Amino acid sequence: MSDPTGYKTRKTNTSKKSSSNKKRALSAPIPDEYVPYKGGITEPLVITYGKHNDTNIIVFGEIHNSIDNRFYENLNLRDNFVFVEHPSTRCGISKEHTKLFFNILKGCEWVWYKYSARKKPIVCLDNRIELGLPTGIEQNYALQSSNADEVFPIILTASDILQKREIRIQFVRASLTPIYTSSITIIKNQLMDLAKRFAESEQEVEFDENLMDLKWILVQNIMKLSGMLVDINTINYVKEYSEKQKDASKKKDIFIFMGAAHAYRLHKFFPEIFPNIVYNTNDPELLESIQTITYE
Repeated sequence: MSDPTGYKTRKTNTSKKSSSNKKRALSAPIPDEYVPYKGGITEPLVITYGKHNDTNIIVFGEIHNSIDNRFYENLNLRDNFVFVEHPSTRCGISKEHTKLFFNILKGCEWVWYKYSARKKPIVCLDNRIELGLPTGIEQNYALQSSNADEVFPIILTASDILQKREIRIQFVRASLTPIYTSSITIIKNQLMDLAKRFAESEQEVEFDENLMDLKWILVQNIMKLSGMLVDINTINYVKEYSEKQKDASKKKDIFIFMGAAHAYRLHKFFPEIFPNIVYNTNDPELLESIQTITYE
């Protein structure tokens, strides 16, 4: 069977460090007739694909701030299932949204907008706000800001929520207990170290340069672990929707649109569902950035 991305999987000129993480599929589980777009357009950075309950699944992973929207505009998803990385609490669209977002959104948000505006069924995967975690805007502010009075509450809130029993259970059920346990330990230690060093610095409000570096690493680790909740949510929906049509004579495919790091982690942590991956880049630093799943 042919590659569902429309071209042969090819090697990229990357460093030995990053190439050790790349796995190539010898064959693909999706036949040509299910290719959802026309060729000749820059594809998303990572494409992951596989099957569950004989349901074909393909994940398009993008870098959110670097998108060739022509790819999305040439999609032909027919009546298949569509999942997007969009807040689950804001999955619907209003008339105000229609006016606000017209000709602005790109990538997976563009797919969400088009499907929602046309009242077509769509699944919104990003459950972080639903779980009480900080928004993307708050997380990015915590990354960049030096104001300790504003950053510490964001960090503390996220850390407390990630340690809740119901969150831990999600990782346990997804067979991700080791990475969850080690990540929580590192996040707690980094948080205590940051608080201690800030108190010793005698700074009233602002983080100094050294503390900014430590704070940046801590927030990144919180964001990575939070992001894995979206990955787990995606797997749960994949299983639910493939189970619904387990005995159907004609099965719908599942198309998923999300960030490149999510697409990579689905392949990394759930290879039984997503054994295949394609990287559309020759940039080793970009590859390494999405493959970083350690918490240091």
